[in-house]
Amino acid sequence: MSQFYLTALQLALCLGPMALGIFISMKVFNIPDITTDGSYTLGAVVTATGLIQHWPAWVILPACMCAGALAGVCTGVIHTKLKIDALLAGILVMTGLYSVNLIFLGRSNVPLINQPGIFTSVTIFQNVLFNQVVIAICITVLLMMILNYVLKTDFGIAMRATGNNPVMTKSMGINNDMIKILGLAIANALTGLSGYLVAQYQNFTDINMGIGIVITGLGSVLIADALKTWMHLTSIGWQIVLVIVGSILFQMVLAGTLAMGIDPNWLKLVTALFVLMIVALPRLTSALQKVEKVMISIRHISKIFNQGKINEVIALDDISLDIHQGEFVVIIGANGSGKTTLMNIIEGSELPTEGSISIKDTEVTALPEYKRSKWVARVFQNPTNGTALT
Repeated sequence: MSQFYLTALQLALCLGPMALGIFISMKVFNIPDITTDGSYTLGAVVTATGLIQHWPAWVILPACMCAGALAGVCTGVIHTKLKIDALLAGILVMTGLYSVNLIFLGRSNVPLINQPGIFTSVTIFQNVLFNQVVIAICITVLLMMILNYVLKTDFGIAMRATGNNPVMTKSMGINNDMIKILGLAIANALTGLSGYLVAQYQNFTDINMGIGIVITGLGSVLIADALKTWMHLTSIGWQIVLVIVGSILFQMVLAGTLAMGIDPNWLKLVTALFVLMIVALPRLTSALQKVEKVMISIRHISKIFNQGKINEVIALDDISLDIHQGEFVVIIGANGSGKTTLMNIIEGSELPTEGSISIKDTEVTALPEYKRSKWVARVFQNPTNGTALT
């Protein structure tokens, strides 16, 4: 039984690069890239072709990544230059790759039994399975370190900024189209690397091995997203680690399902239902919560300028307001109605005459502006001042 789960661990590590590729396309660029199904098989096809012709494994590896990158470039060009929806662009390239893969493979299935590959190139342990798992771990750790470094460079920050706010990056002179093309190339190069590893893990390449594989990668990314939220981790390095952890957990769940005696014919359905559960559970939990979390609570706020003098002005009179998590609130009023005064009181540059303010259940009524800055920030409409409360 331990060998069964070790095998699942090895498969999870082999699929890790694909999960990282989906993380780049979906979480960094917000692009649902379906090219994955084709570029994954393409990596396996190049692997099979190279191994049959007795190419060294270290030569085949970059060839697989280049092939996957080329598929990503095709998707990126169709999306950015022809202005075709990213999802449709991925479907078109994926469909075309099926024929390309079949032509290069020559037949639907190619066995790779007894072919020397990456998992037999180095002997660390006498136990073959242990040796393969350790090699897979080394490849995964090296890949995570490289990707973490790339995403922290100026180029990587430009990628993340393009996915987060393309209008801003365009105004800063960044070529969004080129960044997206390169990002999709990197994502599909990683997917091609997974095809390279999995083909040698299972000792065969099949023309249909990529069908639905995007669901597996998506499940890993969604698990990582849930773990990131629960553990309050925001750094890009931890997000990369959690994607690999998500891949491992995903495969362990499937391995546990098979260990329970479930018919393997049901495995794809179980996979789909598991991903559905991951996506739906947070939303169902949120919908079932009877009490919404109040982020900002304003109670009976009044503000009187020049109180007790002849020029006394009542700017705010007994204002109460609750702003819940996830809400967007717009305050509308004529000039002099007290909008700015209310903003000033919330962020701390003005203190109320009466009433109280709580931010995330913390009483802040008497706190100065700089002490509230860890909860609330302000930008002004005038660009020279800096740009309404967020």
